[in-house]
Amino acid sequence: MWAEVKTDYLNRVEQALSAARHPRSFEILADVSSHLDSRFAELGPQQQTWENFQNITTEMGPPSEYAELIGQVQPPDEKGLSAGFLIALVLILTAVAVGDDCFAENSEKKCNSPAKSGGQSSTA
Repeated sequence: MWAEVKTDYLNRVEQALSAARHPRSFEILADVSSHLDSRFAELGPQQQTWENFQNITTEMGPPSEYAELIGQVQPPDEKGLSAGFLIALVLILTAVAVGDDCFAENSEKKCNSPAKSGGQSSTA
């Protein structure tokens, strides 16, 4: 009974993935199969019912979601890191470096500003 439920679910996942034409569809299908086996192994002998098998596949989500998810995540470029990733990395590193410099300058000014203004304090 489990073999039929698992095979049916994997067939539907495979159909959804083939429509997406993702280069790693086979790996994703293998991962889904492995996860199904893990979930089945968690069931005790008395829990191995059709209803629990259906619960497993329901919790795994609709097969079409796998295709939707991989459709949103583009496969990595064969040449290495994408230009967009590199630009984002440079911008982030620049912002961090500039932020650290500004923070250091501002904290010194804030620390020295009461002494430079004659030592006046806001607490009288």
